[in-house]
Amino acid sequence: MIMEKGMNSGEGLPSRSSQASAAKVTVKEIETQQPCKEKRGGFVLVHAGAGYHSESKAKEYKHVCKRACQKAIEKLQAGALATDAVAAALVELEDSPFTNAGIGSNLNLLGEIECDASIMDGKSLNFGAVGALSGIKNPVSVAHRLLCEGQKGKLSAGRIPPWIQLSCI
Repeated sequence: MIMEKGMNSGEGLPSRSSQASAAKVTVKEIETQQPCKEKRGGFVLVHAGAGYHSESKAKEYKHVCKRACQKAIEKLQAGALATDAVAAALVELEDSPFTNAGIGSNLNLLGEIECDASIMDGKSLNFGAVGALSGIKNPVSVAHRLLCEGQKGKLSAGRIPPWIQLSCI
């Protein structure tokens, strides 16, 4: 696994104000099992969110990004779908108090945490999304569940499953 530091190209922000990690993986076990010796590989890239990031917490941002990449890589090496790997990486980011996601999210006007999350399958272009959720530790898990349920097909009487869930106060 190779870890690389990403750069933020946002105007007015120092390049070190945002931390990103990328991981490139080549799965050698799969290569040797395939008769055509097709090389399989890929990369995982996550970021700690847009906006200002304190330079004093740079190590924490990098560490949580590295953990998120490692979670996704573990899923991919075990044969999971890309959307499952993405969800695992995002759960890791949501569980960190250093990111503006999940438990570390910014507060709304009432001083409560509200979260949004979405996930998309790049092959089918299906997606799951949630908005303004409160009391949910990992909103990406709800979005991922909506995606998975939606990909199963129509419900009884030809109904289409929901792709988006919104919460209201």
